[in-house]
Amino acid sequence: MSEKKLDSTNVVLLAKSHNPTIVSKDWIIKKEVLEEPITNFVHTPPFSMVENNELNIHVDLNRMQITVKK
Repeated sequence: MSEKKLDSTNVVLLAKSHNPTIVSKDWIIKKEVLEEPITNFVHTPPFSMVENNELNIHVDLNRMQITVKK
């Protein structure tokens, strides 16, 4: 029997009014949400996205998505 391995995971939280402006680079660092350095970051009123080698977090008004890369 071959070994099965999970190589990615997605969690999506749906809502009617997430506030994407909360998820700023300063907030991520202050709350110690990520351990590894941030490699990509976008922060606008309609959505925020932060990424490092382990995670991708995307927040807009209707959902928050967390993708585990490793």
